[in-house]
Order: sequence, then C-alpha cells, then structure tokens
Amino acid sequence: MQKIFTKLTAKKTNFGLYCSILGALIVTISLNSCKKTNTTIVPTYTAVELSNASGVGSYFLRPTNAPFLVPVGITTASSSDQVINFSVTSKTAVVGVQYTAPPTSVTIKAGKYTDTLRIAGIFTGYPTGRKDTMTVTMQSSFPAVNNVTVYQFVTQAYCDVVAANLTGNYTTTVDYYPAVGSGASASKYTASISNWVATSSTTATVTLQNVGKSPDTGFGPFQASDPAATGITATINWSNPSSFTITIASQPYMASLYTYGAATISGSGTWSSCDQKWTLGYSVKVGAGTFTSQWTVLTR
Repeated sequence: MQKIFTKLTAKKTNFGLYCSILGALIVTISLNSCKKTNTTIVPTYTAVELSNASGVGSYFLRPTNAPFLVPVGITTASSSDQVINFSVTSKTAVVGVQYTAPPTSVTIKAGKYTDTLRIAGIFTGYPTGRKDTMTVTMQSSFPAVNNVTVYQFVTQAYCDVVAANLTGNYTTTVDYYPAVGSGASASKYTASISNWVATSSTTATVTLQNVGKSPDTGFGPFQASDPAATGITATINWSNPSSFTITIASQPYMASLYTYGAATISGSGTWSSCDQKWTLGYSVKVGAGTFTSQWTVLTR
C-alpha cells in the first residue's frame, strides 16, 4: 500500500510540474501576443511620387505672385518625418528675375502622405510673349512611382481680361512690312479698339480703327469713309489662357487702294491683357492680287 501511494504521489508531482511549465508558456505567449497586438509598427515610405507629373504643367503667373504648387506624396506613411530633396532649374529663367530661389526639399511629416513644393515666380519678369520652362528633379533614395523623377512646367504672365483696360487709343502703334522686326513704319501713330461686345464668357467682338494707317509700310492715308478709318470688326478669344487670339474675317478695308480699286482685309493675331499689346498679321486683297505678310502692333 505504501508503495502504491508513493507512485501515485510521484505521478501527481510530475503532473503538477508539467502544469506549471505549461502555464508559464501560456502566460509568456499571451504576453508576447498582447505586446505585438498593442505595438503600432509604421514602416518608412516605400515609394515617392510627384503627384501631378503627367505631361507638362502650366504656371499662369498673376500680379499677386502666387506660387506654383508641386504636390509630393509617399505611398506609405512613415513613423518619422521624411525629407524629399529637389532641384529646380531652367535654361532661360533666372533666379531673382523670373523666379525666387525655391526650397531644395519638402518634409512629409510623420504619419502624413503628402506635402507641397512651392515655386514662386516674379510677375515683372514676364513681358508679353515670354515663356520659360522650369524643370523639377526629385532626388530620393526610395524608388519613384512609375520611375517619374522629373516634372516640367511652363511659366508665363496672366492678367484678367477687363474690357475697360483694353479698349481706347493705342498711341504707339507701328506697322511692319514684310514681317514683324523688319521694315517698321517711320513713325508711330494712333489706332483704337472700341465697341467691345461680349459673345460668351471668353469671347467678344471689337471694332478696330486705323490699323495699317502709316503711308510707308502700311496702306494710309485713309479716306474718312473707308472702313479702315470708320472701323473693321474683329473677334477676340481668351478661352486658352496661354494664347489669347484675335481674328479678322474678310471684310471691306478701303474704297480705293492706290490704283487697284477696292480692297478687303483678313487676318489674325495674338494679344496680352497684361501689357495691353496686340500683334496683328493680315493680308490686304485687291483685284490684281494680295498684299501679304503685313503686320501691325498696337501698344499704348
């Protein structure tokens, strides 16, 4: 009996030890599982992206000098701030003349996905017709989404179109023949734009008077009753902010041009609402043929 009792006691003791070890293991696993569950592991970002780097952007610089915005993003939020380095260059634009020195990096804060690179242009550095291409190059040790590390945009001035600012006399108008930049008229004269009639939110008709008035490279002097003097009609369009256009449909121009008889005019051109400059290219047609490559530039 004693022998049997001893064996049973031994077995009981071994079972208790087994239970103690098993319990410790369960507690350890439970603690480890709890620790793993309660710890937020946030990896560093896996890829970086120039968010609007599709095609070539456009920066229409207004007098307020609002900056051009280049969004920058990462695919995975990081547990620490992430610095993305950049370089901004241009073959034609000059720092301090066309744009201010831009920042060389963007910091995406911990837990965030995006930030913005801001590039400020200088409005006074953009006269009519000037355009500069800016190149933004991203420099990062992480891969770029779709391997895009370069973004380009074109900068030019933009001013709101206000009829009152664009109608009236243009006292320094010059005629050119056969092309702009050569054969300029000997003296400047006054042409005018009037009768602005809106036909949509971005189109209008206007009346042009005395276009081509100079007697040397133009077609003047005009008779008081000539449409050139009383006014020809043109259609203007500013729906495309990068190119404001003016179109002169074929219409009477002069009752008698030299010895050729009646003349008509047609043409097209561009204009700027910033410095109020209009550049018109047109042809004057008579029975014997057509005078082509005629230009007139209207400025205040």
